[in-house]
Amino acid sequence: MIDSELVEALYKGDKRKDLLDLLLEESKYTIPVEEYTGEVPDLSMYERELQGCAIDHLRFVTKYGFIKEKVNDNGKIYSPYYEEFKDWLKAGCPGLLEVELQAYVNENPVNT
Repeated sequence: MIDSELVEALYKGDKRKDLLDLLLEESKYTIPVEEYTGEVPDLSMYERELQGCAIDHLRFVTKYGFIKEKVNDNGKIYSPYYEEFKDWLKAGCPGLLEVELQAYVNENPVNT
């Protein structure tokens, strides 16, 4: 089970981009599908929606910082998803694999 407090510490620290990379499976800690032997959770539609909101929120705060307002960037409007991100944490961070998170934390210790 994912330690939501650990994930929140990454988020509040300066590790938001790393967390985003883990969720997008673009991290050096991402295990290729053909090599992963663990169980991949079958996410519900709600969990997939939370994962998508967490990704969008992490993209937002990585680019614009911890602001509450919407941002108009060259005619495109971007919004943070603070509440949905909290819901994602409460739901156990669906879409994030514990083994990848642990490999990241082993090389990049985090204060919780």
